[in-house]
Amino acid sequence: KFLRPIYADPSVNKRSQHTLMSYKAYFKQVTGITLHPANNDLLFGIDKVRDYLYQGKIKIFNNLEHFKHEASVYAFPSPEDKDFKNTNNKPIDKDNHLMDCLRYMIVHLPNNPGEFKASFQQDELALQGVYFGKKENDPTNGGQFNEVLYGFKR
Repeated sequence: KFLRPIYADPSVNKRSQHTLMSYKAYFKQVTGITLHPANNDLLFGIDKVRDYLYQGKIKIFNNLEHFKHEASVYAFPSPEDKDFKNTNNKPIDKDNHLMDCLRYMIVHLPNNPGEFKASFQQDELALQGVYFGKKENDPTNGGQFNEVLYGFKR
């Protein structure tokens, strides 16, 4: 059981040509997990992720190389770009799968990041066998995370 719904790309409702099932139905059949289509309002989602980042509600691990790469190239096109065609004020639609995933996770949280509270504290989850990695090079808190974001069952 999950504490919150699991949101996915809104295309999860499309049918696969191979199985003739929606991706949502296929995923449920294979894993038992129900996926919900996320809000795909791009600019709203980008603004909300920015707000959560600025308020320190999202922590990004240093070893997420693919995520860091995508974040570094995620940009709106510039009029100086030779292929500039940005009539909808949208970021370049390339190398953005992890950025979309982050947006889908955050967009359904409270609009005010200050209202977001972790469902469990780290010590409560540790009693349930959830392992948390250590924050590298942070002597101020003994190398442990101060906030619970994600954990992995032992």
